[in-house]
Amino acid sequence: MAGRLANFAKQSSLLRSMINSNTILVKGDVPLPIEDEILQRIRQRSRNICQLIVPTQEAAQKLHRYLLSHVPNSVATSYRISTFENFVRHVYRSTNSKRKLISPELQNLFFSHILQQNPMPLFQSRWDRLSVMPPIGTISHLSKAIAKLKRNAVLPETLKANVKTRDGLNSIIAIYEAYQDQLGEVYIDQPGIYTAVSDVFSQINSESVHKQLKPYFQGVDLVVLIGFETFFPIYLKTLISLSNLPGISVAILLDIFP
Repeated sequence: MAGRLANFAKQSSLLRSMINSNTILVKGDVPLPIEDEILQRIRQRSRNICQLIVPTQEAAQKLHRYLLSHVPNSVATSYRISTFENFVRHVYRSTNSKRKLISPELQNLFFSHILQQNPMPLFQSRWDRLSVMPPIGTISHLSKAIAKLKRNAVLPETLKANVKTRDGLNSIIAIYEAYQDQLGEVYIDQPGIYTAVSDVFSQINSESVHKQLKPYFQGVDLVVLIGFETFFPIYLKTLISLSNLPGISVAILLDIFP
């Protein structure tokens, strides 16, 4: 009984610390408040590296300036800052995958070709009448719509299985499937990189995967996500998979400190 009470008291104390420091603990033994831990590492020139992940490049620059202002001689090696997008790209490159990140120009070309092969009845008659190719604006909207579906972990199979009447979505499903086929084993888009990295993190017990990731995560023992208001499902999947990495604690800090 005494042991349970002591454990409850410890958990309650940790919860209060997390609330007071605007922190959601995801995994591992993370010193609180995290800001103090990061600054202490920088001042002491700790060998352990803290990977900081922020929503935007602007936030990364702001945080970098703030941390450097607390460092003697403005030199710091105890932390790395990147956006979530750049973080997963770096991890993906370390896996030596042969699939290349598709450029926006090539992506538009793919969708233009796909629209010609898979007409959208709502617009096709107008394009045929004017003898024009699918407009760039339509291609852009379609590209963004597919990207949003992928960020929300909605696959073509999901649409087919969960939509009772698919008449209005048949064209979208066909285009989505054709786009995935076009990417094939040669190209990958940004949402696809999140999925690929999640799969890699989930296979960390594999000797080959461990060897691939080791150089990038050398010295990293703490990953902190800072200032995110929401997470798309594929971001959460990546974050959960990231927590599988041995020897690395993961935490979310709700606010970007000044």
